[in-house]
Amino acid sequence: HERYRRRFPDAALAMPWAELPREFYRDSNRRQLHSILDAMVALGRSWAPTRPEPGPGPDPDRLASAAATVRIEAGLAFFDLNRAELERVAEQEHESWRRQYLGDGWRLGSSRDDQRRRHPGLKPWAELDLDARRKTMAGVVDTLFALRALGYRSVRPSAISPPSASSPSASTSALAT
Repeated sequence: HERYRRRFPDAALAMPWAELPREFYRDSNRRQLHSILDAMVALGRSWAPTRPEPGPGPDPDRLASAAATVRIEAGLAFFDLNRAELERVAEQEHESWRRQYLGDGWRLGSSRDDQRRRHPGLKPWAELDLDARRKTMAGVVDTLFALRALGYRSVRPSAISPPSASSPSASTSALAT
C-alpha cells in the first residue's frame, strides 16, 4: 500500500493504511498478495528465502516512480520471467481483483466512482486495453519486489539446491518422512 501511496499521491485512497475508509480496501491489498503468491506457484515456481544478489539489482523505490513499461522490463529480467508468464500472473491477479470488486457490489462504469461503486477496469482481462494490462503487469512486478523486501523470492524448481546429505536440514527432512 505504501508504494501505491508514493506512486499515486493524489489518488483518493493514498492515505495511511489505518485510515483507509473500509476494510474492503485493506482486504484487497491482502488479496493481491495471495493472488500473486498463488499465481507464481501455478507457474511451477516455489518460494525461498531471499539471498544476496551477485550484482546490484534494480532499486524498487526508484522503479516505483518509473513508467509501467520500465517496471515490467526490470521485473522480467530480475525475476527471471518471460512475458507470457508475467501476463498469466497479471491475468490471474486482475480476475481475482475483479471478483472481489464485483462481489462487493461494484459495477463497470466509464469512470471510477467509489460512492456509486463504479470502475472502468471491471472488464474481463481479454477486454482490457493495453494500458490497463500494463498497469496490472507493473503492479505484479511491484508486488514481487515487495515480497523480496520481506525476505521472499520466487524460484524455478531447477534453481533450488537440494540440501546435501550432511547438512542439518537434510537430516531433519529425512526424519520428517
